[in-house]
Amino acid sequence: MPFVFVHGVNNRRDEEYLREEQIRAAFLSQIVAAEIKIDPDSPVFSPYWGGDGVSFRRNLSVVPGETSVESFGSQILTLSPSLGIGIADGQVNKDDSLDALAKKNPSVAVDILFDNIIQQAHTNDDIASVAKAFQRAQSALSVQDSQWLKASNLKSFEDDVLDVLSPPSNALGAETYGAQAIYRMLVEAISRTVLAVPEALAFAVSAPLRKPGTHAFATFTGDVFAYLSERGDGNEPGLIASKVITDLREAKKLARSKEEPLVVISHSFGGEIVYDILTHYAPEIEVDVWITVGSQVGLFEEMSLLWTSAGRIDKNAATNQSVTSPKNVKRWINIIDSNDVLGFLIEPIFTPHSTGTVKDYLYNTAFPIYGAHSGYFKWPSFYKRMAKRLREGINP
Repeated sequence: MPFVFVHGVNNRRDEEYLREEQIRAAFLSQIVAAEIKIDPDSPVFSPYWGGDGVSFRRNLSVVPGETSVESFGSQILTLSPSLGIGIADGQVNKDDSLDALAKKNPSVAVDILFDNIIQQAHTNDDIASVAKAFQRAQSALSVQDSQWLKASNLKSFEDDVLDVLSPPSNALGAETYGAQAIYRMLVEAISRTVLAVPEALAFAVSAPLRKPGTHAFATFTGDVFAYLSERGDGNEPGLIASKVITDLREAKKLARSKEEPLVVISHSFGGEIVYDILTHYAPEIEVDVWITVGSQVGLFEEMSLLWTSAGRIDKNAATNQSVTSPKNVKRWINIIDSNDVLGFLIEPIFTPHSTGTVKDYLYNTAFPIYGAHSGYFKWPSFYKRMAKRLREGINP
């Protein structure tokens, strides 16, 4: 059985890519092909198109570093340090409790407190009350040698905050307008802030991950734009689609000569590329089983970005119009991990051209959100399950 694997975005032919390709080919040949009694010596086609993806002419010089631009809130200014500045200066530690944070850096504690207060303000009056309370907090912090909150502990923090931030009474001793609402929001926000501090500090200290994360994001989105841009008027496939088409046709020719089925596996954005090919550029290619893994084909159809999307061709097309699955695909298996934010269903969008040809499956990679998208192919059990599903439709 010739397999064709089409990778997604943010792949470049480096050592890691080549190793993953080698492992994947071995697992497909020895676990999947062998279990369904197909010649394991058949090649695994892996068209590499990453080299035709996005390139950065200035090596992403636009990604900010810690010292590449002037500080918006530097210590030179007479401004209280922000949470980020406090972390960078070592004044704040990720394990600080609320009272520890208030003692060392009350302005940061106030920032986090007001982040929780404003979430409860929904009317214009409530929002205005919060803004006035913030001004009172800033006034208390700006007093020379201010000790406000520096002596607070978890028991006294609420009283210390309410003493300063509760709305003042008017000359007649009556509560000012909106006092009850802001008092209620303050009490609720204080309890939330106790829980919010560890999360906020953990988030702030993740800043060093920004640069590699931004590079990956820029390459990810850039590859998508590169592919969409090169489609042009659609009369001829661009460089990316052409490379995939070449391997698909070669694999189909081999499958026909060996009387074996053709299985196409596409990961992530590779699914959108294969869909365009099978429905527009090369509809003569017949695929026995198409497996999309962590793919966005359903999402791109919802956005009318696939080449044959009704909404792209006709802006007045019905928004809930169902789409018939590609008729040159005998069976379409879509695999997603619920933790994978880049994996989307197909069954709500695509109507099977015949019974049982379109199916969503859930696979738990056990990876958290930041690792689930690339985690599918790391587990031998994934290939074992793939073989089982293939056997259901190929050799029942």
